[in-house]
Amino acid sequence: MATETPNLKLKKPAATDFYNIEDFNGNFDKIDGAFAKLSTTTVEHTIPHTAWNSGRYIFFSALIKSATQDIELVKGKTMTKEQLLIAQGANIVSTAQAAGSLTLECYGDVPSVDLPVAFVIRGDA
Repeated sequence: MATETPNLKLKKPAATDFYNIEDFNGNFDKIDGAFAKLSTTTVEHTIPHTAWNSGRYIFFSALIKSATQDIELVKGKTMTKEQLLIAQGANIVSTAQAAGSLTLECYGDVPSVDLPVAFVIRGDA
């Protein structure tokens, strides 16, 4: 009798089972889907200091496929020490996400300079 792997639930036929092409193809579909979720895209972006609206900024991108997709905000490649200190003082946090957008809020001081940041977007959720 067939068993399953614990993580992806791939079908593992027993030695006495007949070969089933549907099980074989289904296993490959699960593996392919798992790899798609591992993909990572990094988007460099500058948040203009004038774009904050009451401490909120909305980043729009077609790469954001869902409200549950894993997205991380990190410092951009060109961020200076001064900009980093201002970003740390702003205490920027992601507060909402939907397909196509990510809302950021400042829990500290609203940045007084443009901030080069990067969004690390993982998988398709």
